[in-house]
Amino acid sequence: MRRQRQRGQAIIELAILFPFLLLVFMGSWTAAALIANNDTAAQVSGYGARVAAEIGNGCSLVGGTVSCTKAVGSCQQTAIDPCAVDQAVISAMTPALNSQLSNSSVNYIYIYQPGACLPSGGVLPPLSSCTVTDGNLAGATLKDQYQYCASTSQWVLTNPVSGTTTLCASLGLQVGGVAPYTLDLRTQTVADEQAIGVALKFTFTSPAPVLSYFSQTDTTYTAITLPPQGS
Repeated sequence: MRRQRQRGQAIIELAILFPFLLLVFMGSWTAAALIANNDTAAQVSGYGARVAAEIGNGCSLVGGTVSCTKAVGSCQQTAIDPCAVDQAVISAMTPALNSQLSNSSVNYIYIYQPGACLPSGGVLPPLSSCTVTDGNLAGATLKDQYQYCASTSQWVLTNPVSGTTTLCASLGLQVGGVAPYTLDLRTQTVADEQAIGVALKFTFTSPAPVLSYFSQTDTTYTAITLPPQGS
């Protein structure tokens, strides 16, 4: 009789503890996945920033003036339109975004000028006055914002300042045109190199069935100094 009573007590205790243990397990799984996704997003933004720094702006300094040439057959609408350069950066990031962020969806990709390196009076500051570590997206006023358009299977500019725009049906937005962070602002001259940043805004959703309602939106960024032209 005592054994049956003890067995019954153990079953009751297990029934009381099981939901708590399940919640702890699911919470640990969610936390681990969130940390992994944030780490992956940080690596992807870092890779994108390195590619953006290596590409630079494709322009040259002629008589103290930045001169850009429109690439024939590209998506550029003007000589300083960063469309082709931005798309090259995004294309380099896409494989990792598609394969490694399994529990997250990317809302936006930003290619931007870090806030600490904003021009004053139309003149870009020298590197000595730029704090590259202060590359937070929140301090940037010049940023190219891209969003995934399912109807065209492309990342499209959603904050154009000029140029021809088209409609993305899946977003219900006018997209395209010339981005605000133009090529002439991405200088690579010696002693006057600027920084460039790449950021991801993504929404994480818990992979745990019990916590599938849990989601969190984060932003991760990387800012890198452009190497001198010809280096």
